[in-house]
Amino acid sequence: MLAVTTRNVLRHPGLFLPMLYARLLVARQLAVTPGLVRYAGGIAGPTEFLTLTVWEDKGRMQAFASSGAHRRFMWLFARWSESFWSLRWDPTGDEWGSWAGLQLGGARPEGRPSSPLVRLGLIRPDPAPRSPLALEPRGAGIFGVMARHEGPDALAVAARARHRLATEVRSNPALLRWAVGFDLPPQVLIVTLWRDAARTREQALGLLGTELGLAWAMCWLPGDYEVGHWSGLRLRQAARLSRRNPAMAPSS
Repeated sequence: MLAVTTRNVLRHPGLFLPMLYARLLVARQLAVTPGLVRYAGGIAGPTEFLTLTVWEDKGRMQAFASSGAHRRFMWLFARWSESFWSLRWDPTGDEWGSWAGLQLGGARPEGRPSSPLVRLGLIRPDPAPRSPLALEPRGAGIFGVMARHEGPDALAVAARARHRLATEVRSNPALLRWAVGFDLPPQVLIVTLWRDAARTREQALGLLGTELGLAWAMCWLPGDYEVGHWSGLRLRQAARLSRRNPAMAPSS
C-alpha cells in the first residue's frame, strides 16, 4: 500500500472555479478506479488545494495518473499553479482511529485485529529497511501525518485545527509544514510534515487525534518519488544535506 499527497497553490484566485471543476472530474474518475483504497480532498484557501489518495499498489496508482481526466488536466494544473508539491508515502503502524471504518496502519497496540489490507498482504506495519542507495527523499529525517474528519462538525473542527496548528508551529520546531483543507460532503483533510525525532510521532498523533478529536490520523514515511516543493521545503534536497552532514536539518 502507498499514499500520495498533493498541494497546489494557484497563481491567482480567478482560477478557483476552473480548479473546482477539474477536481470534480478527477474525483469522478477516482470513484471508479480499481485499486483506490481511500480518497480525500481539501480546500485550504482560495488558491490552495490538497489531495490524499491511498492505493493498494503503485501499478494501480500509475495507471490512474496516466489516464482519463487526471491525464487531461495535468498540463493545466502546471499552468495554473504558482507552486506544486507531490510525494508518495509508505505506511507505518502509527495510527489514530479509523477512516470510514478502515484501519490502515496494521496491528493495533490494543490487540485489536489488523486491518483487512494487512491480512490480504497489501501492507506491512512498517516499511522494510531500504538500501542506502535509495535514501532520497526517504533519508530526509521527516515523516508526514495525514488526518481526516467527516461530519456536521467538520467546519468547526477545521477552524479549531487551523488555530491550534498555527500556534504549534510557532513553538514546536518539530512541526515543519501544515495545511488544513475543507471539502464537501463536510470533511476536513490535514497534511503535516514533522522532524522524525524521538516520540514525535506519538506527539503528532496526540495533537491531531486526542486533542483535536479527528476521526483518523496516521504517520507515513517518505517514499521514492517527489515533485516540486512545499514553501521551499523539498524532502529530496533535505535528504542530500542529511547524507553529507547528519547535523544539518531543514530549518523552515
